[in-house]
Amino acid sequence: MSAIRVEAGGKWLAYPCQGGDRVCRIPLAPQRGAQGQTWALLSGEGAPVTVSPSIDCRTCGFHGHIRDGQIEIITPGNAERVERQLWGDDDV
Repeated sequence: MSAIRVEAGGKWLAYPCQGGDRVCRIPLAPQRGAQGQTWALLSGEGAPVTVSPSIDCRTCGFHGHIRDGQIEIITPGNAERVERQLWGDDDV
């Protein structure tokens, strides 16, 4: 199974978290996230996945692209930030 995959009948794109051992998901148009964000699936259906625009993860801090089935990192994710976001632990 590919690490980057379309799920739930095309509603979500799942990809490896760039700040930890989790799976992250982004909503694919016409679905929208909690802040109204959405991504367009430019290729899939048997071709390597490409989405637009770039992903700016508020949980881990990752900023980058998914193009041709590859994750392109602009700003890497951070495991400590994930822990703080998920558990509210200021001591991490």
